Amino acid sequence: MTQRATEVATAVPYSPEKEKFLVLKRNSNTDIHPDKWNFPGGHIEKEEAENAALRELKEETNLTGKILKTGDSFNLDTE
Repeated sequence: MTQRATEVATAVPYSPEKEKFLVLKRNSNTDIHPDKWNFPGGHIEKEEAENAALRELKEETNLTGKILKTGDSFNLDTE
């Protein structure tokens, strides 16, 4: 089986007021990691990783955020 790798960005939503992180449970009908818990994130399109993370946060949760700290983008095995 051929492995595919995709460059992704992930947001790690944190509320200092509530001292809690937000994680999402993936749909059981998805092809990639069904029923797994993860942070909002997805493909980096023609944009910087930081913008992709904020875009994915908005798309998946309808929340807006701001970048407090960054890390490197990474490749996710999609098999």
